Amino acid sequence: KPRPPPPPPRTTDDGQPHHQVTSLQQQIALLKKQLTAAGVQAVELVPLAEAREKMNAAVKRLMAGDMEAEKEVEKYDQIIRMHPDYEKEEAEKADKWVRETRPANEAAQRAMRRLVPPDIRSAGLRELEAKGLPAPLVRRLWTKKATWLCRFHPDDIARLHIADLLSKYNNQGLDIVEMRAAWASLPKEFENDGDGKKAQWKTNFRTKLMELVTKEDQRRLTKTEARNKGYESADAAGYFDPDAPLIRAGVTKSNPYAAQEKPVVNVGGASKSSFAATTASAATARERPRIADTLEREGAA
Repeated sequence: KPRPPPPPPRTTDDGQPHHQVTSLQQQIALLKKQLTAAGVQAVELVPLAEAREKMNAAVKRLMAGDMEAEKEVEKYDQIIRMHPDYEKEEAEKADKWVRETRPANEAAQRAMRRLVPPDIRSAGLRELEAKGLPAPLVRRLWTKKATWLCRFHPDDIARLHIADLLSKYNNQGLDIVEMRAAWASLPKEFENDGDGKKAQWKTNFRTKLMELVTKEDQRRLTKTEARNKGYESADAAGYFDPDAPLIRAGVTKSNPYAAQEKPVVNVGGASKSSFAATTASAATARERPRIADTLEREGAA
């Protein structure tokens, strides 16, 4: 007598194998226990519209004087911010903002390239002054090195270390023109960013610029946010060709344990030394311009 066929495997209402669903539920329960043991409250997954509705209701209660509603406000704020649908919405908003602001950002990039020399990476303080730049502009470029990014190749920016992005090229105190120019120069993605810190730096940069653009649209920018006073006499003048080739950062290794960055410019497939490598003659000068002495004493270099 033939044996009857085995019964079909148990499935859930949506057709998923029952044992897999059970395993996932057990894993979720375990993760929740681990979060609780670490003092972290697991975020409840609810429809985004529902979370927003409850958030608004809690805010109204809090504004009416119900201090107990504060915990609910914090709870639903966290739920909304971590919700996958909210993250999708924010990503779409960011993409739209990038498209809409690209013309203004690229215009700012060209404006800054008229003020930042192509060889800014290798030029010293005295070289900047020798180019005829006014002292306030020299001071601004030297103390706010994020302005240099408009003259860097995106591939070189993509390789910058996170420590340099957070310190040397941070956006603290930049005006909206400087911010727009730097943003227009950033690469789409960074290299060697396994921990996502460079991507987060870029997100934070964009958030700061978005705030400035919103203030500009609402005519709420301060004078310093609109344009730093270091550009008062420089913006109308312009000193450099905004279409000059971007100087690439080559790396020349002198030993297995050290590498020295060497600026080169690629023109027609050939590599040429930076056209402003004049630090040797400047180093033998008997007197230094006051701006150079001042900045070096302040440790700006």
